[in-house]
Amino acid sequence: MGDLEKVEWPKLLNDEVLETCPVCGKAKKLRQEIFISGRQQIKTVPAVCECERQKMDAEKAAARQKEFEATLPQRWAKTNLAITTFRKDTFEADDRGNAKISDICRRYVEKWSDVLEKNCGPVGTGKTFLSHAIANALIGRGVSVIVTNMSRILNVVQANKDRQQVLDVLDGYQLLVVDDLGAERTTDFARETVYSVIDQRGQARLPLIVTTNLSLAEIKQTEDMQLRRIYDRLLNLCPVPLLIDGESRRTKDSEIRKQFARDLLL
Repeated sequence: MGDLEKVEWPKLLNDEVLETCPVCGKAKKLRQEIFISGRQQIKTVPAVCECERQKMDAEKAAARQKEFEATLPQRWAKTNLAITTFRKDTFEADDRGNAKISDICRRYVEKWSDVLEKNCGPVGTGKTFLSHAIANALIGRGVSVIVTNMSRILNVVQANKDRQQVLDVLDGYQLLVVDDLGAERTTDFARETVYSVIDQRGQARLPLIVTTNLSLAEIKQTEDMQLRRIYDRLLNLCPVPLLIDGESRRTKDSEIRKQFARDLLL
């Protein structure tokens, strides 16, 4: 084989800024002197200023986020585990009936990178709205989240006969939200499955949010050894119990709907 033909690449001699961005002050148009094969050439070329670069980066990030939010429901649908109605519960819809709790939940989102690193989260005693708002806010930041409850998990485990496979699916999400702990049936199988979900989450060092109507006293003072094993592991993983009391959001929404119907029809 003969010698490869030599290719002389263009050599940039000089750049002259012809136009700058009025916002960031960076170059938008350049005059370039280029030396090619012994000859000098002059070209006018566009340049990407800092504003344009940031705009392009933002558009790419928005496209990635849109694709992420479009594919997440497809992932949920394959599992039979996910509750999808939570998507309507956002911080924008929060009535801030308990501003202190709302602020703590918002900080959970703001401090997500630390939460993920430290593997911690709150146990909400009562309502689920704010846990859903956290989930939606994090989805809006590109975090993979699944919202479910123990009854769904138990049904899927029983149908598949493979508890480990279900646990692995749950651990495929960065955040797991489990609604209404304690409402599931109380068989030995159910309790062992509940413990496995919580324990494997801890073993995987992944954050967990749990809501329950159980009081903190019921959680801490149970004499049932199986439940104590579950609750001790839960409190270890979720060291910040949040008591969310006050008027039921469902009751309030129901009263609003009733009043609307009365005003409309009577």
